[in-house]
Amino acid sequence: MQCQPFSTLPLEELMRPQGFDCACGKHHDVSPLQKVFLGPGALGNLPQALAAAKVRNPLLVADPNTMAAAGDAVQTVLQDAGIAHGVCLLGQSHPEPDEQNVGAITLALCKGGYDGLLAVGSGVVNDLCKVVCHAAAKPQVTVTTAPSMDGYLSDSASMLWGGLKTSVYCRCPVALVCDTDILRNAPMRMLQAGVGDMLAKCVSLGEWHLSQIINEEYYCPEANALMLRAAKLAWDAAGGVGRREEKAVRQLMEGIILSGVAVTFVHVSRPSSGLEHYLSHVWDMRAVARHGVPDDLHGIQTGVGTLLSLKLYEHIRGLQPDFDRAVKTVQAFDRPAWEANVRRVFGPAAEQVIAAEAREGKHDFTRYQSRIARIAVHWDEIQQIISKEIPHYDDALRVMRAVGGPCSAEEIGQDHESVVDALVASQEIRDKYVLSRLLWDLGLLDEATNWL
Repeated sequence: MQCQPFSTLPLEELMRPQGFDCACGKHHDVSPLQKVFLGPGALGNLPQALAAAKVRNPLLVADPNTMAAAGDAVQTVLQDAGIAHGVCLLGQSHPEPDEQNVGAITLALCKGGYDGLLAVGSGVVNDLCKVVCHAAAKPQVTVTTAPSMDGYLSDSASMLWGGLKTSVYCRCPVALVCDTDILRNAPMRMLQAGVGDMLAKCVSLGEWHLSQIINEEYYCPEANALMLRAAKLAWDAAGGVGRREEKAVRQLMEGIILSGVAVTFVHVSRPSSGLEHYLSHVWDMRAVARHGVPDDLHGIQTGVGTLLSLKLYEHIRGLQPDFDRAVKTVQAFDRPAWEANVRRVFGPAAEQVIAAEAREGKHDFTRYQSRIARIAVHWDEIQQIISKEIPHYDDALRVMRAVGGPCSAEEIGQDHESVVDALVASQEIRDKYVLSRLLWDLGLLDEATNWL
């Protein structure tokens, strides 16, 4: 196989239809993405974006907030261009990415006979449209209203299914329109959220590499490097984003776009999310079960989750584990007590979590013995990854302070008990090896709750 490095290429070359053969063994491309318009006044390119997607009669999907932010301007552009369209206005100011809203969009799409979706919004609206377009085999164009998260171009959507947060693999949009005149005027909390979501790569990239060592998981160094490049763009822009500078907001959005490309290249969320996302997912699920909406924006929570994760890494950086003690601790695993705690933390979604564990066997002792043996053999290599690839807490703290975002759980309404519950429960959401699972394997998870 002739392999071509791609991590340093400009976006236009990363989008090439023929993609890239990679030394990791996979072929990477970002199909069906064809066009990205980024900059001041980019909304004027919406007709070209729809033409690239071969959409002549789109269904515009928005919520009340995103309709006010950009929907009216979008409709003006469509009307001036003579493009017929319908509107599906989701009823909630903060809609959830759940079955009800997927159904509402699907019914509107089918009833009106539209040939594609025009998503006007950020995380939730974009994810809902990706899922519907994938199921209906329709193209999607997205007009971004805030640089608040990095999932615009990923080929997965973070959805609530039966109350449990899950990743649904679908397709990325055909075209993306990112008008910085709109983006820089988004609520400051959403600008801070975008930096927070990109800060998460501090953890996710290192954990992806750790899982390759511990679980022999697929890993692509080139995709890792592309994601690191995307993250650094966002981190370096943080101060200017806090001042709403157009150049800085454009740089943050460029990082967000490249992040989505990296995820779509490898068809896994690994380079984008780690423990910090799972802390956020637990907080979301509990908040939705309690009062129907999340406590805070995804990127705000993942930013705080990143800082909490880095606090934990400070404790295991340079650690020499007691592997005999670890094995004895795991041997004492109490499944009935575990199930009781899962039901307490997850509430309505608990039975799905318990069923997933029965399938995946994360706590199966035979599987554990294989993992702990690899951890022991490769501990020096694991420490090198933690030392070289996962930054120190203080470095990440400076990024969030530069944009003026919250830097502690208390600032986003999460008390110590909710942080502990999220850490302990984080390893149960999906079969992904993150720091909380490493701590469990080392017999240190209970002790680690005192490090937060």
